[in-house]
Amino acid sequence: MNKFVYSFNENCLNPMSLLGEKGTNLSEINKIGLPVPFGFTITTEACDVFFNEKNTLPQNIQDEIFEHIKNIEDIEGKELGSMINPLFLAVRTGAKERMPSMMENILMVGLNDETLLGLEKRVGSMDIAKKIYCKFILNYAQIVDKIDDYVFYQQYLKIYRLKENDCSFKNFLILGDLDTYKKVYTSIVGHQFEQNVKIQLQETIYASFSSWYSKRACIYRKIKEIPEDIYCAVTVQAVVLGNINDQSCILKLSSRDPIDGRNTISGNLIINKDGLYFDKLIKIQSVDDLKEYCPDTFEKIIKVTDILEKYFNEAQDIVFIIENGKIFVLQSQNSNMTANARLNTIIDMQKEGWIDVDEGLRRIEVDHIKQLLSPDIVDDGINNIIAKGEPLSTGVVTGKILFDFNDIKRHVFRGEDVIFVTDQLTSEHIAPIMLSTGIISIKRNMMLHMEAITSHLSKPYIAGIDSCEIVDNGKALLINGVKISSGEVISIDGSVGNIYKGEVLTVAPKLNYKYGKLMKWADNIRDLDLKLTLNSLAELPDYIEEDIEGIGLCRTERLFLEEYNQEIAKKLLLLKEKEERNKALNEFFINQKEDYKKIFLSSKDKTVSIRLLDPDLSTYLPDSVDELEILEKQLNVSSEQLSNRINRMKDLNPVLGQRGARALIDDPMVLRLQIKAIIEAAIDIQKELNIIVMPEILIPIVCDEDEIIHIKSIINELLEQANDVHNSNLKVSIGSMIETPRACLIADKIANNVDFVVFGMNDLTQMVYGCSSKDAIKMLFEYTNMGIFENNPFISIDITGVGSLIEIAINNIRRQKKSVKIGVAGNQTADPITLKYLYNLGVDFVTCEIEAIPIAKLVLAKETILKKNIQ
Repeated sequence: MNKFVYSFNENCLNPMSLLGEKGTNLSEINKIGLPVPFGFTITTEACDVFFNEKNTLPQNIQDEIFEHIKNIEDIEGKELGSMINPLFLAVRTGAKERMPSMMENILMVGLNDETLLGLEKRVGSMDIAKKIYCKFILNYAQIVDKIDDYVFYQQYLKIYRLKENDCSFKNFLILGDLDTYKKVYTSIVGHQFEQNVKIQLQETIYASFSSWYSKRACIYRKIKEIPEDIYCAVTVQAVVLGNINDQSCILKLSSRDPIDGRNTISGNLIINKDGLYFDKLIKIQSVDDLKEYCPDTFEKIIKVTDILEKYFNEAQDIVFIIENGKIFVLQSQNSNMTANARLNTIIDMQKEGWIDVDEGLRRIEVDHIKQLLSPDIVDDGINNIIAKGEPLSTGVVTGKILFDFNDIKRHVFRGEDVIFVTDQLTSEHIAPIMLSTGIISIKRNMMLHMEAITSHLSKPYIAGIDSCEIVDNGKALLINGVKISSGEVISIDGSVGNIYKGEVLTVAPKLNYKYGKLMKWADNIRDLDLKLTLNSLAELPDYIEEDIEGIGLCRTERLFLEEYNQEIAKKLLLLKEKEERNKALNEFFINQKEDYKKIFLSSKDKTVSIRLLDPDLSTYLPDSVDELEILEKQLNVSSEQLSNRINRMKDLNPVLGQRGARALIDDPMVLRLQIKAIIEAAIDIQKELNIIVMPEILIPIVCDEDEIIHIKSIINELLEQANDVHNSNLKVSIGSMIETPRACLIADKIANNVDFVVFGMNDLTQMVYGCSSKDAIKMLFEYTNMGIFENNPFISIDITGVGSLIEIAINNIRRQKKSVKIGVAGNQTADPITLKYLYNLGVDFVTCEIEAIPIAKLVLAKETILKKNIQ
């Protein structure tokens, strides 16, 4: 017979999966002898049963729960429902994967009109007891009856015929008038507040399980890739009161500094506090004040903190409740730190021998890397600071200010950064939080610990801003008299709380040696080659700093668009007079060769894959009459000649027009000169540095093996000529981009004629979906709104469609010619899901943009560790 409930002192074979993080940690803390309010955990398997039984628990599980209630009563010496010595319960929800504030927690279950007398005896005051009862009613109404606390407040105003000026929401919370709260509850729900303590417990457990499918929890799981079927567990434990007297308090601390990772405790102390509501109404003191306030208790706290950190082998966030001078550990979990603190702690713990390198890499997340690489704002008075709030989650971001979730989705799908602004941030805002790059909340909501959520998600967050309000029916923000409308650009610095109008001047972050050490760990462990997708020569200094295996894709058409090349490009494409075009071809050759020499010089003996020109010709064509006139003067041609040439060049669909191998074969002079420039640049650097240069030439957008055979023959011809003329022995590898569905299906034939292939996911996705990435934005937004698509396939690989074609192609290549190296390029290689998929697909290398290199290093290293552990 299955066991569905485990007391803290019982053994469980698979605790994290069955009991969740919260239940597992409380059980562990109890077992090592630290003071924990006793309790039990109802397993994730019971949650599964709950949903299968249409949101109820069968009698056998209910019986098991109440048997464990007796255990709590025996250990605590209290009785559920007793008037004299009542037991009060906390019902808390947790899962294997941490989901901060995504599910429900409720305190003081067991409090009713009769047990109120026992509570009065315990706290020493009926006034305090009634205020606790009021908070329980409000908490119960929110979680069990799904009544928002503001709705509760509005009903109060309605019943007593008051206006908000007569009693603010804040004052209503302080009010704590029991008769009023009961009357409001009954008027909304339709019956009196539940007095049966067993029904209270049952309803709160059911509400806790049900919160697994709350809107905010579902959105969070989807974006954080948390499986739905792991379910949640519910922990029930005795309540400890931190608001009995001045010898009672709640203490929230971190075993190491959560901002910079220093090995020193930090946190907040709230005297005479129960930990449920009104954080914003009570003065919060530093944990250091406890040393002065109660030195003996402080020493005990330090000892317990040290024990917990050593036991869990990780920095801890710990909640202590002190009731009448007696210490209890309410919660201990792995610390929620800034990325910088996380990095420093990991490196320090590895150095101290607490963890090994593999574990250190496992503890760093992609969001931490993004936060570490967030730029710093230049503090020189140039930036326009318009307001300052409380800095609650670090990072610097710039984006469009938006208030509406649908607007946020629309802009995000365009690839734009957005900053979400709301009057008061709550966990119900999880969807816009997840999509936004930064968050502003005019009012601070400490009650729901939003800083923990935003920090966990590495989202810069500022709250508590004076002289600030949302105006124009939620379409603009008025800050200190400055009006900023929806869609305007602002910047925020979550490290200091500054809000800036417009973009800010930034510099690259100052990364300490510990970041370099982390990247070295990743490089030493990952077993998949990582290369750079080069878009500009300006990226070469950063590329030199990275320990990667070369350049996997040099997009020469991007170099062609550099300012110094643009006039040459237009001449090549638009001039037909032989003499003028020959001049342009000569300039083209000289510039191309110089560019390639700089690239080979930076790469030295690493491979450099140069993709032959694959321009969207429309890029070079004038868009207006003014541009046409300027071009006429630049090229010294008549308007009629230029117009005729442009009309002949225009593709009805540039994405599927004269591109790739088609364009190269159509213009053999450009093709030959580009190949010659690559070869001669390599030979020059090889002789100058006395090293082996490893150029690779990539043929773009092929649909047939004969295209490769034709271009390959030209490459071999020019290579042989150059080696003879320069007395060199240069070798060139020849590869093909696979960017069309037909190329995927004939990949075995392509493989017969090349040394390597690179799947170009940008173009392949466009071909598979039949629309360009730019044109797809509106369609993708509507489709994701309707639930037809889950993700943007131009950001994260479409495994079902594009992935299937790549798998077919790889299998055919491996069967035909195992020596062919297989790589993948595209915007999607910046996406962790895509990188994991490609790693497990068995490709030989991935190539990505310079800013995605650190992320790729981490993901590939973690996948290597995972594979090693499985084997």
